Amino acid sequence: TNAGGLQPSRDRFMKEWVENVTFIDGASRVYTLDKNEMKRFVGSEGCCGIIIEATLRLIAKRHYSTDLFKFSDIPSVMAKAKELSEYKDVVAIEYINGIASELARLGRKEHLLVKYSSNRGVIDPAEAEDLWRLHDNLYSVISAAGYPRIEDSSFEANMDKFLDWMGKQNIPCHGNILGGSVHPHLRDADEVDKLSATVSELKGRMVGEFGVGMLRKRFAPLGTAQNIKELKEKYDPRNILNKGKVI
Repeated sequence: TNAGGLQPSRDRFMKEWVENVTFIDGASRVYTLDKNEMKRFVGSEGCCGIIIEATLRLIAKRHYSTDLFKFSDIPSVMAKAKELSEYKDVVAIEYINGIASELARLGRKEHLLVKYSSNRGVIDPAEAEDLWRLHDNLYSVISAAGYPRIEDSSFEANMDKFLDWMGKQNIPCHGNILGGSVHPHLRDADEVDKLSATVSELKGRMVGEFGVGMLRKRFAPLGTAQNIKELKEKYDPRNILNKGKVI
């Protein structure tokens, strides 16, 4: 899905970490694509081939530290996030809104959970580990509270307006605020159209860092859908692989 990780830079997307892939296409042919050729393949969501081998770029294990900031309003969140983005040692800035924070027993405040590749953070390491574990389990916590449908809204601008709207609608959400993707949790599919209308009004997209699959198929960006159609013509003309997804 070319999923996105925690880092706010372009390196947070999977395609930046893949050196090459070997895969079997829909006609049982085997291909090995190098770093340049595979750029289009990564993110095709299994529609064009079955990966049998991949070479990934790695980095050395680092020491990290953590901070947790609390706020009462969205403008303060955005101002702090912008300030943090200028620190070279910041590797993650994760937002948790007031509703999600309350469900996670952090208190009804807006939160920024920040990771540094230095000793800048002041949170005790054991507590930091617990906080990041809580972050990783947010979907389960929020889903168990009655919000099982998670979405993937993406913005290049108007993020502050969207976060404000979600707070007023009492929608729990969290995500990579500087990366431009946040994840609203909804009670059921009936709420998706209302969310989609707001995202569209604010010039955002309903597809960010989770991919498209089936649930967001009608929101697939034109470029993504067109790329997969072209790849299907070459690698899977009989439409054997992952049919019904994305396109």
